Amino acid sequence: MSTNAPRLASVRCPACRTTYSAPVVSIIDVQRNPMHKTLLLQGRLNIGTCPQCGTTGMMSVPIAYHDAEKEFLFCLIPQELQLNESERQRVIGEMSRAVMNSLPQEARKGYLLRPRIFLTLQSMIEAILEGDGITKAMLEAQERKIRLIKQMVDAVGDEIALSRLIADNQAMFDDEFFALLSDSVLTNQRAGQKEMAERLNVLLEKLFERTPTGQSIAAQQAQVRQALEGIDETLTQEQLLDRILTLKGEMADGILGVLIGLTRPLIDYRFFQLMTERMDKAEQAGDRDFVERIKTLRRKILDLTQELDAHAREMMESRADLLGEILQSPDPRQVIRTHADEIDDAFMSVLSLNMQEAAQSGQDQVLEQLQAVRDLVYEVIMEGLPPEVQFIQKLLNAQYPDETRQMLRDNPTRVNANLIEMMKTLAANMQERQRPELSEKLIQIAAQAQLIVGLA
Repeated sequence: MSTNAPRLASVRCPACRTTYSAPVVSIIDVQRNPMHKTLLLQGRLNIGTCPQCGTTGMMSVPIAYHDAEKEFLFCLIPQELQLNESERQRVIGEMSRAVMNSLPQEARKGYLLRPRIFLTLQSMIEAILEGDGITKAMLEAQERKIRLIKQMVDAVGDEIALSRLIADNQAMFDDEFFALLSDSVLTNQRAGQKEMAERLNVLLEKLFERTPTGQSIAAQQAQVRQALEGIDETLTQEQLLDRILTLKGEMADGILGVLIGLTRPLIDYRFFQLMTERMDKAEQAGDRDFVERIKTLRRKILDLTQELDAHAREMMESRADLLGEILQSPDPRQVIRTHADEIDDAFMSVLSLNMQEAAQSGQDQVLEQLQAVRDLVYEVIMEGLPPEVQFIQKLLNAQYPDETRQMLRDNPTRVNANLIEMMKTLAANMQERQRPELSEKLIQIAAQAQLIVGLA
């Protein structure tokens, strides 16, 4: 049993009881593939779709969770499988041996012989989170806030009921509550659940107005929006300096950091000359307070730019090292999975620059290797996406209209109103991100889907 690759398993649909085969991850090794842990905690690992009734959800399959750093070996044997004691011990033994056999001799420790057994996924997730410092009490407090959000969303439109909930739960409206509510808005927007996203957003705006924490957060957001408004390629150094000089209050240093990060190319020798000129004028006018303020700002901006530049250098060097490790590895896919959190814009920029250099210098073999890395990266990223998004990505990679039409017809359980709404939402996002060709193709595919399911 491999500790890395998914395997085919026989699973039973909880709705219609149909048995079908699906790829599943049986062993999660946190150090080898941290992405699997993320997917597990998000409820997005081992998602299956029943070919008979179309029910989609996490499949009930045995899972071993191994974290060598914390010396955890957890085994989930879902009670829905109704295994007898002999069968349970056999499965636990197989998974434990697979984990142990994947490790070098010196890493095989006693905790591997004493796996902790769980009968429900929720209980195992709670143990994982507790190991990360998130206690059951913290989870229960968060769950109460989530339940309150659901109650309040249902009460949107009923002013009396909503006012009562707000009055009775003032202690619940802290920063975490507003973070959960904001995340819910974004999650529903990305999933194409437009109506629910709008209801959540209405609730968020009401709580901004009618709770002390909400009013404070709204004031901070307004200050940030005002400071960052109009930050684009037309902004001049003089305008940037004027904007920086207006920053006041508790949020000033935080906003300054964001501003400098967004406008780093403008912070050069001439910019500091402008600061010196302003300081000289203030000194001539006898405004000592303003002089001291400019001096303080200049020190802060120098520190910020030095930190940004050092971080950028370290980031690019780190991503270049990662690219080299991938190219030299006998298992590049596994290296990419292990370093999934480092596959970011900086890595893709390094990869793109190397591809350009290889193309310009005629190093065809190197270019092919780099292109293979790029393709592998896209494949690994796809593994972590929800099934609906993976399907949409495959549609975008297919030829329109013939291949896309055939794919839609071959996947009747996936083609529904929710998928169509998601495609329209993604099309709108791509239009905003200046990707009109992809936006137009998604709109065309959504129209094909509408015809197939009779929603046109």
